[in-house]
Amino acid sequence: MRGASGSARRRTRGLQLAMSVAGGSISSSNSSDDPSITARVDDNSSDRLPRELMPITLGVFAQMLGEGISLSSLPLYLTRLGASPVMVGLAISCFSISQMTFAPLLVGLSSRMGRSIVLRICLAGAAASSLLIAFSGSVYGVVAGRALAGAFAACGP
Repeated sequence: MRGASGSARRRTRGLQLAMSVAGGSISSSNSSDDPSITARVDDNSSDRLPRELMPITLGVFAQMLGEGISLSSLPLYLTRLGASPVMVGLAISCFSISQMTFAPLLVGLSSRMGRSIVLRICLAGAAASSLLIAFSGSVYGVVAGRALAGAFAACGP
């Protein structure tokens, strides 16, 4: 019996720790629990997103939603433009390659200029690159637009 209650206590502490990492709230009356964990778990008032960042957050969400939707139809669009399978793969992968390449550069730039300014510029650039992809009549225009979209998405999530 004693081993079962010890394992239950460990599960409770593990759950409290997991909830504190996830930002949840647990109130426990067990006196054997670590008070520092309980204090961290119950104090989640600073975890709220400031009201000023909500439009930017929704903009980034819309951008990533658009990328996810366009990714499913991109091979069909490129095939209609006459792209080979290699060009389709290049158009899909150049987004991730440019995002990986530009992420460190944009982090440094946002540290100097301010994160909100760089994020707004990147959202505008992502919209412009989406327009380039939509109005491009060639495979190379789509590849260039995808590369630009990846560069501007580098400051997002």
